[in-house]
Amino acid sequence: MTVRYHADDPRVAVRDDDVGGGGAAVLAVMSGGTALLFLVMSVVAPVYAWRQRRADPEPA
Repeated sequence: MTVRYHADDPRVAVRDDDVGGGGAAVLAVMSGGTALLFLVMSVVAPVYAWRQRRADPEPA
C-alpha cells in the first residue's frame, strides 16, 4: 500500500488510492444538476402563473 504525506504536516497521511479526482466530478455534476433544476423552475413558474391567470373567470 502506498501512503502519501502532506508536505506541511507529516502527521496527515492518505492512501494513494484515495487521492483520485472522483470527488470533484461528483461536485461538478451535483452543481450542474442544481443549476439546471433552478433554470427549469424559473421557466415553469411564470408559465404556470400565466395559465392560472387565464383560467380564472373574469368578474362580470
